[in-house]
Amino acid sequence: EWKTNSEEVAKLTKKLNSLRKEREERRLELEKELEELKRDFDAKKKELNDKQELEEKKVENELNEHAERSQKHIEKLVAERDALLKRREEKKQEYVEQENCMKASIDSVSSEIQQLSREFEAELKKKEDEIEEMQLRLEKQKTRRKELEKHFQKVDKNNFEKQQEENALKAVLELEKKAMALLDNGATQMQKLYRGVRDRKLVKKLKAKSKKKRGKKKGKGVKAPKAKKK
Repeated sequence: EWKTNSEEVAKLTKKLNSLRKEREERRLELEKELEELKRDFDAKKKELNDKQELEEKKVENELNEHAERSQKHIEKLVAERDALLKRREEKKQEYVEQENCMKASIDSVSSEIQQLSREFEAELKKKEDEIEEMQLRLEKQKTRRKELEKHFQKVDKNNFEKQQEENALKAVLELEKKAMALLDNGATQMQKLYRGVRDRKLVKKLKAKSKKKRGKKKGKGVKAPKAKKK
């Protein structure tokens, strides 16, 4: 379980690093887009200014060239100039609107970046809390594991002592078994010896009785010789 929690912590840490990397990549992409929009805006603005300057110069040159012509031409040129000025104002207004739109886009992108930052910070805080909780659980499990290891060491020590006692008891039982066998064998040998001695005594008595009987029979059958007188 401790190893599984360690793997979960490693996965969460890896996911956190991945989120940070994605956030950084997104920020860089948005900054790049913002720079591109600014460059496009500046380029268009410069192009418009250049174009306006060219048109104004062209109009002024035309007016100067036709200044000596008839009033009709002057009025026509003035009308053209007014039209160009109007067109310029329209273009200017159009570019102002585009600029405002771009600014709004920039503000929207900035708001999106801030929102993403807040979401990322919230997610980061959540993941950090989860990691902290996992670490606390891991510490508790480590403490529990150490307690279990101490308990198992005591159990192993008790089992070892019990095994030693059982081995000693087995040795004592084996010695008692051998002693009983020796006692049984000794008793058997003593019985054999006793029976042998008893049987020999009995045989000796029987032999003695047999000799006495044979001696008495011989005494009855043969008379003793008479003693000679002097």
